[in-house]
Amino acid sequence: MLNRYKNYNETLDYIEQLESEDKVVVIRPSRELEVGRLEKDPKKLRRLLHQGYEDTKRSYERIMEFVNQSINQSVMFPRLLDYGRLIFNLS
Repeated sequence: MLNRYKNYNETLDYIEQLESEDKVVVIRPSRELEVGRLEKDPKKLRRLLHQGYEDTKRSYERIMEFVNQSINQSVMFPRLLDYGRLIFNLS
């Protein structure tokens, strides 16, 4: 528990490394989230859902390029990595 922040930061560094090597596609929120971890307000949660949907739509071409590249390289995807995060991985 005391080192949880270290694991979290190492995971973020690892994801950024994979992203810089074009081995993953990462979809991040386009603006700061307005919800807490235990949010229960349905209006805020709907806005968050809509924001995620719009961010994903804007990433569509980048995702398709990645998928096509993966298929052309005959790589299986998606691959589940450590820490329970599902990211598309070319390695």
